[in-house]
Amino acid sequence: MRVELLVLLVAHIAVGTTLALLSRRYFTRSLRDYYTASSRLGVLLSAGTYAATTYSAFMMGGSSE
Repeated sequence: MRVELLVLLVAHIAVGTTLALLSRRYFTRSLRDYYTASSRLGVLLSAGTYAATTYSAFMMGGSSE
């Protein structure tokens, strides 16, 4: 069991590092590109941001019911 866990951990780190390096090299040109996905997401980005903000506020303060 320990060997499988170690292999999965190493694989997870390797895949994450590879994706981060590829993203940094090929996809991000500026800070604006990083935060807005080069303005390709539009409505999806806005809806996700709104949902994350709203639900995090409910988790911090609790619902009013």
